[in-house]
Amino acid sequence: MAYKMGFILSLIFLVQIFILFGDMISIQIIYTNLDAVSVTAGFMISQSGKITEQVKELVNNEAGASIESSGDDSPLIGSLFTFRITKEYEPLIIQKDTMVISIERSVVIGYYNPIGKEEKYVRNQRSIIGNYSNNFNFWCCTCNHDSSI
Repeated sequence: MAYKMGFILSLIFLVQIFILFGDMISIQIIYTNLDAVSVTAGFMISQSGKITEQVKELVNNEAGASIESSGDDSPLIGSLFTFRITKEYEPLIIQKDTMVISIERSVVIGYYNPIGKEEKYVRNQRSIIGNYSNNFNFWCCTCNHDSSI
């Protein structure tokens, strides 16, 4: 009879451990999702030079989070722009209060690899100029001029 009572008491601790692992896995999934969204948001911020409504909608729709600037709100082309994406999480057992999971990233305004239609333009310009050695490009957002760095 004593071993049955010991087994029942040990199940209480076992359930708490499973809930703890569930919290840890949930936090990791949220962090990974925020990291993935930050890459796309960083690309969009680098193109536009600021956090636009499209970037806010992307972060809200994809991760259910919010985005805010951590530094200068109106940076110049070539300057560093830092932003933070945050999401609240209510843990089951780790903490009584709501946890805020945040990720902070930096991008250089106007410095990104163009994709899509712009990539064809860059390839044509490289064939004319003859610059095949550089993978990174500085794309001026206002005049569509490509100058390899």
